[in-house]
Amino acid sequence: MITKKLYVIEQKSDKGIPILLNGVLAEGFNVKNPMPEMDYDWCRKAVKEAEIDFPEKLFLICKEKWLIFDYIVFFRGFIISEEFLKLFRTYSSMEGFQLVPLETKSWKGEKNTDKQYYYLFPYKKEKWVDYEESKYLVMHGKTKEDVISKNGLFVQKFETIILKDSEVNKEVFTLKGSRLERCLFCSDDFKEGVEKENLVGIEFISIEDFPAHYNKKNLL
Repeated sequence: MITKKLYVIEQKSDKGIPILLNGVLAEGFNVKNPMPEMDYDWCRKAVKEAEIDFPEKLFLICKEKWLIFDYIVFFRGFIISEEFLKLFRTYSSMEGFQLVPLETKSWKGEKNTDKQYYYLFPYKKEKWVDYEESKYLVMHGKTKEDVISKNGLFVQKFETIILKDSEVNKEVFTLKGSRLERCLFCSDDFKEGVEKENLVGIEFISIEDFPAHYNKKNLL
């Protein structure tokens, strides 16, 4: 059981750190069609909670001229730098995550970063949210019982997030449930590690403050 304070890892926008990355993950680079539709078998399978047969590497192709971030949310997972990965491996066994190395290019085929990036895909999301004790609004036509039985599938808006503390046994993890599945959560120790390494484009929101932060950011 992790008894320390928990946080959500958020992107912090700045030059070279986009709020939304204007890019694609592709299986190759074609100068005539540099940013193709992500119409791959592994894309379609990413909606399920199961390991995926990814290619040995993917291409991250984007419109941004230069990238310096260490962490960003992207397509049902996260783009992370070598530096972030090193810290992640220190605190995580990698259980429930898959990792794919990326070759990063601009849409013109030009170099646009000095960093080595990876796609971190969470295929196992933890059922640690206590949907009986947490406070939230339910989507129209659904009930709290629907939310509980489907592990948070029909949550419209969180007011408070309560975890099953006795079950939380990882330093860094994802959670199952609407509004949460694109979030990476971490312990105080992981947060301190990120801050010590001066990783770029990251801020931490306590799990207590996260509902208000998320609702404001997404105009809920």
